[in-house]
Amino acid sequence: MGNLTTTLSLTSNVYGGGKGQQYTTSNPVTSAFDTTFKVNNSDSFKQLIDFKSDGTKTYNKFNYLLLANDGEQPAEMQILLREFNTGTDLADANPESATIDFILHPGKYFVLPTAKMMVYSTDPDDDDVYAASDTSAGNKDGTSAYGVAYATTGPTFIDPPGYFIASQTNGNPVGLTASSNLFDADIEEDFFKNQMMGNTTTGHAEADHIALFGECHADDVGTLQDISALGSSTDFANAKITLGSITADKASGTTMFLGAYASIARLTGAHTASQTTITFENNAGGSPSSDGQMFKKFDIIRIGNELMQIIDGVPHQTTFTVKRGVLGTTAVAHEDHDAIGFHYMHNTLEYLDSTDGTSKAATAGCTAMKGVSNIYTSQIGSFSANTFFGLGRSFSFPNGLVPGSIAIKFYSNARLGLGMRGITSSTKTGLAASTAYEFKITVDGGTQTVISFTTDASNLTFGSSAAGTGVLRKIQTALNNASIDATIGLIAGDVVLSGKTRYRGLSSIAVAAGSDGAVAELFGTGKFPLTTAIKALISPDTPIDSDIDNIMFDDGLGRLRRASGGIGYINYETGAFALTGCPINSHMKIACSFNSALSGAIKSSRNNIVPVVKARSLNAFRDAYIRVVAYDDVIDDDNVETLMNSTESDVAGFKQESNIGSGGY
Repeated sequence: MGNLTTTLSLTSNVYGGGKGQQYTTSNPVTSAFDTTFKVNNSDSFKQLIDFKSDGTKTYNKFNYLLLANDGEQPAEMQILLREFNTGTDLADANPESATIDFILHPGKYFVLPTAKMMVYSTDPDDDDVYAASDTSAGNKDGTSAYGVAYATTGPTFIDPPGYFIASQTNGNPVGLTASSNLFDADIEEDFFKNQMMGNTTTGHAEADHIALFGECHADDVGTLQDISALGSSTDFANAKITLGSITADKASGTTMFLGAYASIARLTGAHTASQTTITFENNAGGSPSSDGQMFKKFDIIRIGNELMQIIDGVPHQTTFTVKRGVLGTTAVAHEDHDAIGFHYMHNTLEYLDSTDGTSKAATAGCTAMKGVSNIYTSQIGSFSANTFFGLGRSFSFPNGLVPGSIAIKFYSNARLGLGMRGITSSTKTGLAASTAYEFKITVDGGTQTVISFTTDASNLTFGSSAAGTGVLRKIQTALNNASIDATIGLIAGDVVLSGKTRYRGLSSIAVAAGSDGAVAELFGTGKFPLTTAIKALISPDTPIDSDIDNIMFDDGLGRLRRASGGIGYINYETGAFALTGCPINSHMKIACSFNSALSGAIKSSRNNIVPVVKARSLNAFRDAYIRVVAYDDVIDDDNVETLMNSTESDVAGFKQESNIGSGGY
């Protein structure tokens, strides 16, 4: 692959001179078109170059187009555009929908940095070109796949939808009660609202459906369940869903796992364990449009307790081809109308499997819940998935994500300030030399642990937790030795204990007096306050919208960047994305625009590119000479969905290519 670098320099002596600007861009390119055309004065114009991304033309598209008048005769240029309908965001099939006409004088040039251009207006024929009814081509009206009112008033941050999976083992008991058709769960109610159903109690898009998996009653696994109510539970602490039908009771035991996932489609007919052609329909029982754009090649999907990878046959209206039983799951038979859901896979997290000899086999291919979600970064701050949590997926056009609209917030860690003021590293602690002290600490709701340390013989300052012999360093060493995921340090004159995880609904720190009094108590000694005087816990939260340095944004070319640390790449057509170097062990919130005229990649069936460039001389007695230079890259319909490496033997191979290193749309 080559590279194209363009530089535009502007200099001016207006108002005393010294004014100047310079703009430089760089794009990957693999092909170039460079031809000078002689054009006469014909009213019908001479076609210079045409583009069509279905491969029927020499050039599918361009990422840089130069039109230059290399002669002495002014020319009339005409760039054809297709008109998009604001109601459907679909292009008019007629390439003569609209044109941009202008005069290109000798020695002048015109540059287009993208092929994605269209006419977009509520009423293009309206005399008032500033009509208030004209809307943005990058902000589709409507709701998301999860029923959240998302783009009608502008994008908003939402918790990414994942699974609910729990058992008494990880502190989240669940149960099925056949007599009243209840799915009970000890988890926050808004998880079901925002992630399983939408932002109302009955808010799922096409119908109010979820599916169950894990060790549910055999007849319930993967079965599409109607949701009829959501409310606070009498059996568990937080939430319950009233479903259409549950065939048998199921209580959550210490080795039992039960879960739920959002249904985006359902099977048509029963499928055997060996069948690799999957036939589907939408949740309402109808056939999707002929576009069939909900599913992409290399998607990981869940049907009950089985994960599958789509390997061929998409886009298609009713079928696709899969590899069965991937990521530790087992291929099994499925019934008519069993639910199909997306699997938001993270390739670096530990998946539950059957290797420990327990009953976890029923939930192979799932990450454990951490607080309210199983969507979180790894211990090294990475995350990847084959879709952007289903956003931008639709059974028909328009679909895809809008370049430049992606934003990701990461949660902060839990912090417990001791309530001190004016403390510095040189401040004396008031503790005795060469003396053992202790206290108890509980992190993330785990086991309470006694922490003991002995002060230095001479250094009794707070010091630094990173080095030296001060008290903070002694405490930090004791925390590390006890494998406690917490740090201690000075923040704004206070001593603060901070957790190493950023899980909403789980990350926490609590301290208490020591064990049995045989060792001196830390709290209540010297400058350390009594535990009753310690500040309230600051729970994990996301940065405010104006804190842009702590929010990850995309650059419109597939690259994700966060000023405070973290990079990534995203595929606007499939939603596949990969993050590295981000806050570790962190839940996240996401925002984007999707399913609009500007969303996704350049796709042949959407006609969302400049189709034709024409020209004519403005003088009947002299021809004009127009040079056309077009560059293109490798990103097109054929490789926008690319498997990175191998398949099941290499978990990294299960994610789609996400414009790694360069490229863009």
